[in-house]
Amino acid sequence: MTRRADRATEFRGTDGASVCGTDPRDSFAPQRTRMGSAVDRKEKKRLREHVGEHLDVSHARLTDDEAVKCAQFVDEYDENYKGHSVTRTHSHDGWSSDGKSTREETFTETFTDDVGIRFDYEYRDDDGQTGSSTSVVNDARGILNWLRRN
Repeated sequence: MTRRADRATEFRGTDGASVCGTDPRDSFAPQRTRMGSAVDRKEKKRLREHVGEHLDVSHARLTDDEAVKCAQFVDEYDENYKGHSVTRTHSHDGWSSDGKSTREETFTETFTDDVGIRFDYEYRDDDGQTGSSTSVVNDARGILNWLRRN
């Protein structure tokens, strides 16, 4: 019986480059991050546990890069994010059965005391109608999505 690590088969990556001697099905082969550095299994587990102390990682499947980004976010949270708030206001015209109306919207992103982001949304129409909603992101996938957008 031959172990997968002993195979001398040539495989090609998605870019067509030869990845000689590595079977892509090997789960123990180190995965490469975009920056070219490998994070071994133990290091990734340690990062995931560290992030899990502050964020919900229960339903997140994280790549090496994502685990590193989450860990950096958690480590830098108190210094760079905690307590900061950003508010954006937007006004636009729309049409309804009553004619032209104007809606003013306010979006606020606030970094909470615990690691996470609270998103507040409020609107006010020129006819007096108002509304609001609030959501809190404190899971790894939500934080990663926010980091990608910003």
